[in-house]
Amino acid sequence: MGRLAKFLAIAIVLNELTSGYKLMHDSNMSSEYSINYVSQNVFQNTILNNASLMADGEILNFGDETSCFKPNVRSETVDSDFWELKLQEKRVLNKSSEVITKKLSGKCLIYPNGFWNYSFCYGKSVAQFTMPSDMQGLHYLLGKFDIPDHDDLRLVHDLGGYYVADTGSYGDVCVETDAMREVEIQYVCKPGVNEARILAVREVKLCRYAITVAIPELCYLDLFSTEGKNKSVHSIVCTRDVRSTDFDSVYMINYQPFFLGHGFYYLQNHSDRNDSDSDISSASMLLYTSDLVFSEENADLHKSEQLFLERAVAAFQELTSQRLLFAPDGQIFSTGDTVSWVTEVVNSGGEKLCVLRVTIDEASTANLSFDQILPGSIPIRENIVHYTRAIPQEVELFSELSTEPDLVDESPKRDRTFEVSSGIIVSERRTEHTYDKLKQESTEQENKNNLSPGFDAQEEVEEGTEVEHDEL
Repeated sequence: MGRLAKFLAIAIVLNELTSGYKLMHDSNMSSEYSINYVSQNVFQNTILNNASLMADGEILNFGDETSCFKPNVRSETVDSDFWELKLQEKRVLNKSSEVITKKLSGKCLIYPNGFWNYSFCYGKSVAQFTMPSDMQGLHYLLGKFDIPDHDDLRLVHDLGGYYVADTGSYGDVCVETDAMREVEIQYVCKPGVNEARILAVREVKLCRYAITVAIPELCYLDLFSTEGKNKSVHSIVCTRDVRSTDFDSVYMINYQPFFLGHGFYYLQNHSDRNDSDSDISSASMLLYTSDLVFSEENADLHKSEQLFLERAVAAFQELTSQRLLFAPDGQIFSTGDTVSWVTEVVNSGGEKLCVLRVTIDEASTANLSFDQILPGSIPIRENIVHYTRAIPQEVELFSELSTEPDLVDESPKRDRTFEVSSGIIVSERRTEHTYDKLKQESTEQENKNNLSPGFDAQEEVEEGTEVEHDEL
């Protein structure tokens, strides 16, 4: 196993222990756990030597190098009486079933998400497709549902709170697993959402999907409406023998992994970005778990490059869906913002594969390209090349929009244009507010990289809508 793969394995195991079916750092549910890394001395003195703390948790060992303390979490609910809570859950589930059926019966929800689009028809099926139904394109059945039956629904309580779950089975066979695809619909209360809509689609495991659907009326029910009032964050504390591998310890301390699916992880850098004298890069990275082979100059793209491009587009869509794209001031990317974003892509051994660039214009049209890293290239230290925020009120533009230098010998080879959506609605009347981060440093870096060219295709996506069955 690669060194970085070991680091990811620890995060994934902790994620499964604490989150079950749902992903850590879900974009619609707030996690009750945080994972922190400390030195061995701090771990020994504050954890191992604390008898009362040790009695209320457990130590998880990952080989001889890494240990983590996970606290035991007791049930946190608004009702102290266990049996009263169970009766309340049963009542809420019955009422939730009626609400969901009334809201979605005879309807389909459409979720455009870049390269892949999704349709969920209540009581029927979930499909994944690339083109409208009247055109030729890829189409996969993710799962089928029986005629709506309240007995099939489950009220689930996890780290994010309560949601109603329904599982669809007997989807198309997955080539990688030789098993049928499966999907879980998770009905949630999402404050601020005024109509039934799909909030997110995640591939939580290979060919196993989770779709989060907001039902506004659920927010009026007990348990859903009281979520978040009595919750606290529990810290998982880990330590690592830094003498084992300097490479590993840097990743363990500075990066938090997020699973994007499609063979990608987002390694979010959480080192001290305020230390201007630090030599540590504040740039986040992408990890790609499959092979990437570059074609010879002027040759057709290698099949691994074509696959990488398709997967990278889908992964970036998931990155924005999970609200992991931030402006330099810390605010989350919003519809109407213009962005020029760059990152290095590494493999599970920590080796750099390529540089990936994404630009997003004010119409939320994005262009993604990737280029080979040549020897002597300057490492990327910041992800944001420029950022222009669209805001609803008029303010004066206070700095000029910076642009990336032209790539050397650019050609339409390794790039794709597609649509992105932050899920955040801003006013029709917009003015721009520009941030420039890299300026001269990014210019010098781009001029020295001498990167090879990219490729071109077009995808069109509109906002998610609700339609009747016979419209599909």
